[in-house]
Amino acid sequence: KVKTSRFLSIFDPNIPSNFSRIAMWTTGFEIFKDYPFFGVGDISLEKTYRKYKKDYYKEVQGHMHNNYVHILVILGAFGFIAVMFLLIKIFVIDIKIYKYIQDEKFTSSFALGTLGSFVSFLTAGLTEWNFGDHEIITMVWFITGLNFSIYRLCRIEKDNQN
Repeated sequence: KVKTSRFLSIFDPNIPSNFSRIAMWTTGFEIFKDYPFFGVGDISLEKTYRKYKKDYYKEVQGHMHNNYVHILVILGAFGFIAVMFLLIKIFVIDIKIYKYIQDEKFTSSFALGTLGSFVSFLTAGLTEWNFGDHEIITMVWFITGLNFSIYRLCRIEKDNQN
């Protein structure tokens, strides 16, 4: 019963944290409408947010509690497209790496874990600005880079064997 109510609370807009997030996203889209091409930049986003938010929106943050809304606000459509291209490219490369080394136990497990971690990071970004969490984003880039390096080493090893 508790688990069900906790799960259903995710969709309840009357819960304060949900209301705050929805308010930030709504305000973010209002900002984006006024700065659709290149956004407002990342400096003093809190000041811009204060100008756009409704008076009854109490919480003010320096981010939008959503990676995608935040990127739209700070970088506009051009920046959003560039970032989405980068994220999709990383996702596709992670799949390619897994397929290339799937017959090797450890490295394929690491590659699959990297893919799962990346998808989890992107999914968590629907309700959080996790690009702004330095510990998290450092780990994401480290694991991604390590996966790319392992792939390269495996390719070199396979080329040397042939």
